[in-house]
Amino acid sequence: HTLRGVAHAVRSIRSLPVLLAATLTLAVASASAVVAAPIDEGGSATASARRIGNQVSTKPLPPAPTATYRVTIISDWTSASHPTTLPFNSHFSPTVIANHGVPGDMFVVGALASPGIEQMAETGATGTLRAELGARATVTEVRTGTSIFGAGQQSFDVVAGRGDDLISVVTMLAPSPDWFVGVRDVALLGADGWVDRIELDLGNYDAGTDSGTGFRSPNADTNPAQVISGPRDAAFAQAAAEGRFGRVIIQQIS
Repeated sequence: HTLRGVAHAVRSIRSLPVLLAATLTLAVASASAVVAAPIDEGGSATASARRIGNQVSTKPLPPAPTATYRVTIISDWTSASHPTTLPFNSHFSPTVIANHGVPGDMFVVGALASPGIEQMAETGATGTLRAELGARATVTEVRTGTSIFGAGQQSFDVVAGRGDDLISVVTMLAPSPDWFVGVRDVALLGADGWVDRIELDLGNYDAGTDSGTGFRSPNADTNPAQVISGPRDAAFAQAAAEGRFGRVIIQQIS
């Protein structure tokens, strides 16, 4: 009996290293395990995880609900930029800027001009356009500036939200039949959050409502009206090719 007991004790001692190694392996595995958010609940198979207490989140932080931007319209339309095409008394008419939520709230290329866009492009008046924009539920703010003669600029501060992060700007090239410049549906909220800064050349547009062929042509209503497009007439196309008319800078300030 004594010999059998000694043999049993020896076998037990020999098995201790194996048991200890297995126990240590399980402990390390348990300490290292991380459970990521399921992909169908907002997790990502590639996003890096960040530890919150004893949990792990792979969801990016959401952007702030609003952001304030300074929108600056700059006129470059001078004898230096357009030495052969600049008309007498050239200027930007009062600028209209809209902060809105749906593309096309201000205007759509390839569609007919609204009465407000027609009035702005032909005469520089902004009342009808401001009324149209103000009546749209998806437009949250409309601002109007003053005319800019020669090189100059003006700025507007706007507050954009997650549901109204688009900016559109228009101003008449005066004098002209129905030509205007601007930008449309510029998105301030991207996949990575609020955009810091955007600089764009002003686009060149023909409202399709007047058939005059030169900057100082008399009024000649287009019947039927045509859709909004880029420059149709040679004088406008030549001036656009000679140099840009202006720029817009959109800078986040808070």
